[in-house]
Parts: sequence; structure tokens; C-alpha cells
Amino acid sequence: MDRTKGKECPQGCKDLNRTVKRAVSNFAPPEQMTVTEWSDKYRRMSPENSAEAGPWRTRRTPYLKEIMDAFTDPGIHRLVVAASSQVEIGRASCRERV
Repeated sequence: MDRTKGKECPQGCKDLNRTVKRAVSNFAPPEQMTVTEWSDKYRRMSPENSAEAGPWRTRRTPYLKEIMDAFTDPGIHRLVVAASSQVEIGRASCRERV
């Protein structure tokens, strides 16, 4: 039973409490995850820009894992990558992961 100052809480109060509780739950801190974990969970490849549309799979590009995770490593302050033009590591790709 909801109570306000020893009195029973009316229906409006219960609705307000439920609404506030739901709203406050949206302010939880973001998940702590690496770039590759985030990519595997949320990133989607478009059919216009990818040979394989659909969810991103880091296991398909294992050579990018260390590079991607370097973006969230607090001990790394500068990241330099040398790669061939065939490797999916262009400027746009790096920007979207940051």
C-alpha cells in the first residue's frame, strides 16, 4: 500500500509514482563496454555501403578488434594505423566508432 504522510495514496499519486519511477530508470549510466562489444551489439551495416548488410560481426574482421578497442583504452592517447586500401579502416569508419 502506498502511503503519503500516513494516509493512503490516491490513484493519481500511484500513477505519478509509477511514472516518475519509469522516467528515473532512463537515467541509468551507460553500459561499460569496449568499441567491439558495442559494435557487435548495436552496429548495423547498410546494404548501400557494405558487401554484407546486417549486424556487424567483429569476428569477420579480427584484424580490426585491437584498433577499435584502442579508442576506449584510457592508456592510449594517440592511435596511428597503417593499412592497405582494401582494409575497411577509412576515416569515416574510425569517426563512427569514436
